[in-house]
Amino acid sequence: MNIEQPGGLLGAAFRAGTVPSLIVDTGTRVVAANAAYADMSGRTVDELVGAFTLDFIHADDLTGALAGYDRLLSGEPSVSQRRRHLRADGVWIDVLAVTVQLEFEGAHYLLVQVLEHTAAGEPRGAEVLNEVRARTELQPFGDASCFHDGEGRMVMTPRGLATRLGRPIEWLYGRRLTDPGLGALGPAGEPLAPDDDPVLEAIRTGVDVTRTIGLTAADGSVAWYSVRAGLVEHLNTVAARSTLRDVDELIEAQQEIRALAAIVEQDLAHRLDHDDLTGLKTRRALIELTDAALWSGGPVAVVFVDLDHFKEINDELGHLAGDEVLAAAAVVLHGLAPAGTTLGRAGGDEFVLLARDHADAERFAAAVRDRTANAPGLVTVRNRPVRASVGVGVAEPGDTRSTLFARADAAMYRAKHSRRQAPQTLG
Repeated sequence: MNIEQPGGLLGAAFRAGTVPSLIVDTGTRVVAANAAYADMSGRTVDELVGAFTLDFIHADDLTGALAGYDRLLSGEPSVSQRRRHLRADGVWIDVLAVTVQLEFEGAHYLLVQVLEHTAAGEPRGAEVLNEVRARTELQPFGDASCFHDGEGRMVMTPRGLATRLGRPIEWLYGRRLTDPGLGALGPAGEPLAPDDDPVLEAIRTGVDVTRTIGLTAADGSVAWYSVRAGLVEHLNTVAARSTLRDVDELIEAQQEIRALAAIVEQDLAHRLDHDDLTGLKTRRALIELTDAALWSGGPVAVVFVDLDHFKEINDELGHLAGDEVLAAAAVVLHGLAPAGTTLGRAGGDEFVLLARDHADAERFAAAVRDRTANAPGLVTVRNRPVRASVGVGVAEPGDTRSTLFARADAAMYRAKHSRRQAPQTLG
């Protein structure tokens, strides 16, 4: 900024003034300082230019300082505040500062004049370190207030927002919150369009708008903010204000909850469709899959497998032995099932295979018969061979699931009856 005017009179008056004075841009960066301010602050003019005034203000006074900006933007001609200023030598001084808004070459600036200043006597050291920590807590990088023109573009942006996004303040000027360069996202991770911009909506409707927005930083990370946008009256170049509150932890917690809910839902769905003991599909799931296969048309076949003398095993060896038999049989049957078929436990000691190819059903049934005909049986549990009876049902035109199941069940019982007519060895 060139504060010189024609003839240099105003610039000379500013520099020669005995009242400590600064000119600050809308990002709180010093663009000009006079000798009186440099002397009060213990810094050279060159050290002050380019610095941020908020870095010189005590953490406890930051809220009041930011509120002063709001009052200026609301139309007050000037704001008077008492606050503490940190000198270069680490001493805090009490100041009475009066701030007014300036417009120069189409841009807005603030003129800060210190009417009173006295040493507060607080030495630099542990107290200053504590103050720095307090500053971090009271003004975290994630919290920010921005001001926007009538098109929703940022015209005043705090350094904290720029720092969090890894961008120069100048880069943010002239951009909307939904600018493509900021990669704005909604809570579900969806890209936001200009119609989703809360500032534009507040300007359009005249009412405050609150929305959660994720802004993509230069390093690719996403900073999540709860944005509240509203109108600013009585200023030509500033139409709206947005307050951005850091909600990173809240969004992360919500994402974790959604992920956990998805896992729980997936687990519940799996439990609903899978038998706890064998891990195979349940009878309910087999019914739904068979109905869907019959409805879609094409070949459908089912194979019923029933374990022989299972009740005797339960009665003689106990239900734990019965569970061992069922679990072992499920593993063997799953290994025999052709690819593309579905195997389930229909209940008790009965298993069902659903196939969309008749050949797959016959191949599975033959493999089970071969396995059960061998001396070890389908499985051997506690030195006892367990055999099985098999029946195949092939869908015919007009079949329902009930008629198809009944056909396979009847075939299975015919096979079981035939086996009972032959000598049986239980072990």
